[in-house]
Amino acid sequence: MRVSIIAAMTLCGRIGPGFKGSPVDRAFLEEMREKTKASLIGAGTFRYQGCEMKGARGRVPEDRIRAIITASGEIPLESRQIFIDGPRPLIFTLKERVPSLLQLLKGRAEVIGCNSDRVQGGVSLDEVFHYLDDMGANDILVEGGAILNYNVMKSGLCTDLYVTISPKVLGLRGAPSLMDGPEPLGDPTLDLELVDLRHSTQSGEVFLHYRVLKGAR
Repeated sequence: MRVSIIAAMTLCGRIGPGFKGSPVDRAFLEEMREKTKASLIGAGTFRYQGCEMKGARGRVPEDRIRAIITASGEIPLESRQIFIDGPRPLIFTLKERVPSLLQLLKGRAEVIGCNSDRVQGGVSLDEVFHYLDDMGANDILVEGGAILNYNVMKSGLCTDLYVTISPKVLGLRGAPSLMDGPEPLGDPTLDLELVDLRHSTQSGEVFLHYRVLKGAR
């Protein structure tokens, strides 16, 4: 299985709040969605951005999975087109949250109950990715936020990292970074291998593709 984290960040390593990549970066994200079988986003990012996980030209492929992961079960419905356009999204949550989410969503999404991760807490990522793999989604795009990015990387499930560096600085103390977690990802860092580097003269952004070196955790 190929699991790729994708994100745009400022030169100071922040991915929010209020920061977005350029239209060039948006086109790249949509292109990556077209090339993969599923997108997974954290509920915090979904609550803040309301991401629909659409592909190129604003379309939602009928055979592509859009998934949200939430330990709290807090999923907003108001003005969320993801529950209206395209195939029903999947929502992964803790088993005890399933009844309340089913009642809230009323068939707008498929709710999958998972066990808690014994080490990191929250929803078991092993179960989430195993479920997606069983559905034929063997190439998955993780679209943030910082905590989900960290947990996926810490779990050893991530194979690739796509980062767009924007010519902007935020400088806000405590703003979400590319990955936020309670301890270092490696000893102390996690090693990556550069696969591709390109830049856009139009937007001033740099596009980086790294491969995660297994055994470096």
